[in-house]
This record gives sequence, C-alpha cells and structure tokens, in this order.
Amino acid sequence: MGITESGVSEIAAGIRANSTLKELDLRNNKITPEGAHILAAALKSNDTLQSIGMIIICYNSLDIRWNTIHVSGGRYFLEVLRDNYTLVQLLIAGNEVDYNTLHELDQLINRNKELRTVKEKEKMMQEKLSSEMYNVHDLQSVWFYCFLIV
Repeated sequence: MGITESGVSEIAAGIRANSTLKELDLRNNKITPEGAHILAAALKSNDTLQSIGMIIICYNSLDIRWNTIHVSGGRYFLEVLRDNYTLVQLLIAGNEVDYNTLHELDQLINRNKELRTVKEKEKMMQEKLSSEMYNVHDLQSVWFYCFLIV
C-alpha cells in the first residue's frame, strides 16, 4: 500500500512544524518525484530534524529506499543538500536515481560528515580551553591571596 501524496503532504507539514522529531522511517512506500519534492522542501525549512529512517548506527540520516522518486526526486534532494549541512547519511537505493545525481549526493554527504567531525573537535577543544581557563583563574586567585598574606 504505502503513503499517498496527501500522506506525504501531511508528513511534510509535520516536519516543518515539529522541532522535536528525531526519526522517521519512509522506506518502502510509493513516494513519487512529486512527494520527494514536497519532502525536500520540508527538510529545507526544518533544521532540527536529525533522522528520517531506521538508522541505528548513524543519526542525521535519511532513509528513502525503495520508493519511486526517480531521477527528478533525487535531484530535489540534491538541491536541498546543497544548503543542508546536518544530513550525514542518505539511503536512496531502489529509486532509479541517475549516477551523476548519486555521485553529487555522496559528495555533499561526505562534506557534511567532515563538517560534523570538525564541529565535534571544535566543541571538545572549547570545553578543554574553558576548563583550563577556569583552572588558571583559580590559580590566579590563590596567588593573589598568597601575595596579600606575605
């Protein structure tokens, strides 16, 4: 059976409006190129969605395998990924998307993975620096107190 176009529209409205949704499995439906366009537009306006699909190992992923989005549907997702820096996995097998689009999608996904790695390292470095600054401040307070006593 699967999700119809009206169902895709309702899901897209939910994606746009919901800031707490983390996962959504849309594989093995009958999502058409038009449905892909609707979903892609919703993803463009929602930067809190972490995962669409049943991905256990990786979050921030989209699993739209085994639908009927075809070449044009793949290109809609390509357009969105050019401005989306959070999606790090896209599973799109079984949709008759052309090789060039798949290759470009893969490049954008890899870009996002690299950005995520850089952001994670940056966050760790900020936390370490913050901790070190706190320690320096404590030492300065101790030195100042010792100076006053002497």
